[in-house]
Amino acid sequence: IDVTLNENLRLRSSVDYLRRNQTGIDSSATGAIFDRQNLTEAFSAGLEPEFRLPGFERLRVSAYYNLYRDQFLQDQRGASALDQVQQTRDQLAQINVQDERPLGMSHLFTTGAEFAYERLDTERLQSAFGDRVRTALYVQDEWEALAGPRLMIVPGLRADADSRFGTHVAPKLALRLDPLDSLTLRASVGTGFRAPDFKELMLRFINPAINYEILGNPNLRPETSMSYNLGLEARPTPWAWLGMNLYLN
Repeated sequence: IDVTLNENLRLRSSVDYLRRNQTGIDSSATGAIFDRQNLTEAFSAGLEPEFRLPGFERLRVSAYYNLYRDQFLQDQRGASALDQVQQTRDQLAQINVQDERPLGMSHLFTTGAEFAYERLDTERLQSAFGDRVRTALYVQDEWEALAGPRLMIVPGLRADADSRFGTHVAPKLALRLDPLDSLTLRASVGTGFRAPDFKELMLRFINPAINYEILGNPNLRPETSMSYNLGLEARPTPWAWLGMNLYLN
């Protein structure tokens, strides 16, 4: 649902639900037969008001809630030694706030903050449950350094604080040059950050039917990256567009 209540307030909301029930029959190398059922449910809801208030060019607030529930049943025919019943519940709540405002005639300044809480309850975890808190602050300046030929310079900085992995700062710089109306050159360099998810950290899953086990590693550290990008866009005619992009991660 997307509703414009007045010129200063726009409201978006969404609800989504998915239910998937999968059944099957498995066999092991020893000849055991298993009836398998896997019921998966996913629910999400979001609310995004957008304000245009005095002193703010555009103020966006968004709140999300996601619930993932998985129920797994493995029933051994004629015996119960290898029977399994497992339930997994993953919940994520997140709030984002972002403000955009012009500074003078050539700057568009963006600031934002994020807060997220995630909790995973499952018998597959090596511990009873796992949870984490993540907060982030970011800032970006879209600066039109030259009007002709047009030159845009966009520096940005994001800082993440994770309850499990501490603080990480990721800077980025992007450039855009339009030497001609039909030609655009782009370049950027920036760092990346990705923390391990719950499955990689704590999951414990055993499948005795085909004899394997998955164990999460709580000692995993976040991944970091450095990315470089060069791009060219040409529009020789109104009906033709050509592009080339070179990147290194």
